[in-house]
Amino acid sequence: MFADQAVKDVVSLFQARSDKTKFKSYVDEHGKNIHSESMEMVNTLIKSAELQDYMNENKDRKGDDADMCTAITELIEDGRAEGEELVINLLAKLSSLGKNEDVSKCITDPEYREKMYIAYGFKKEKGGNL
Repeated sequence: MFADQAVKDVVSLFQARSDKTKFKSYVDEHGKNIHSESMEMVNTLIKSAELQDYMNENKDRKGDDADMCTAITELIEDGRAEGEELVINLLAKLSSLGKNEDVSKCITDPEYREKMYIAYGFKKEKGGNL
């Protein structure tokens, strides 16, 4: 049975799942006290392959609960790095095609950038195929 703090952690992290800034802020503030069981529950809810892989790789480490903050921070940083690489790849593709207006628009308009990811095969359309 989860303790009150563990339930609060699960709910707070789940609510912040789509806002990396809020998610990281919660982890920064409470990370050392977030239990591995709480993270397992969060992972069950958000179905993060990266978090599951991390937990599987580190399940035998001592101090697992204290290291959960580090794990989440690493996942956020990995996600940020992947996001930056995705942007760079899209902009390089558009630039190589001479689509300078699209490059400018992608830099300033996140919704347009998402459409370009899909249009150029960098992401799948939600609920659909490429």
